[in-house]
Amino acid sequence: MFLNPPNRWGYDLFTFQFIDGELRTMGDIQTKYNNLDKYYNPKGSGALNGAACAHRAKSDYFKKVISQFK
Repeated sequence: MFLNPPNRWGYDLFTFQFIDGELRTMGDIQTKYNNLDKYYNPKGSGALNGAACAHRAKSDYFKKVISQFK
């Protein structure tokens, strides 16, 4: 039920990593996939493209969404 397409990284799915007991958005400087040019590229392709979108979404998109409810 939850695995129906499109389920694309950065649109429907976001990646996180635990570092020293703290949950970080993938794309943060300390995470494994922190190269935003490679792992966050809306026009790019590749198996890992979109893996770092969680960091971008946290920095931009989610702040805008939350501000609408304050």
